[in-house]
Amino acid sequence: MIEDTDRARMFYGRLMGWQFHQANGRNGPMVYFGTADIDASVGRVRELGGSANEPQEVPGAGRYAECSDPDGNAFGFYQVAV
Repeated sequence: MIEDTDRARMFYGRLMGWQFHQANGRNGPMVYFGTADIDASVGRVRELGGSANEPQEVPGAGRYAECSDPDGNAFGFYQVAV
């Protein structure tokens, strides 16, 4: 767990050349896992007691969904457009 988000942003920003932007009121990085079937992945999250937004389209790129596990830890799924 990241306890000092400013310090983490500075470290990872310098390490990876990243820039951070706050999204949906969250601080810190959001991890996305690739999936071949985002609808099935979102269904599985819900089946296991987590929560997930409906998948959103990224025109010409794919679809993504933001999720959280039963403890509220955020993550997401991304499916590349075919």
